[in-house]
Amino acid sequence: MIDMIEKKQARRDEMIEIPRHKRYDEWSTNSYKLGKFPCVICGKSVNIDLIKHRVYMANDGEHLLSIKEAMQDPQAWEELGQWPIGPDCVRMHPELKSYIVQVEKK
Repeated sequence: MIDMIEKKQARRDEMIEIPRHKRYDEWSTNSYKLGKFPCVICGKSVNIDLIKHRVYMANDGEHLLSIKEAMQDPQAWEELGQWPIGPDCVRMHPELKSYIVQVEKK
């Protein structure tokens, strides 16, 4: 029983493919044209001053690193860094909880 629980936890802490919205390319292009950052999931513009959540993107740009992985191997994400995830996508993707970093405002 403990083995099964440990395996489930391990799967939650692995790098996963970004669950992109079907209109990500279109919406992210519009975001960049407006000089704003796109949400890593849907591509809609995220106001830089209102970013509350970020994710660690792996160097291939198609995967997210769990917070645990990012802390263990900073080189895995340092090239692409942290990217914003909009509040709607945070709510719509509770399975990403172990991948989302709460941004602390100064």
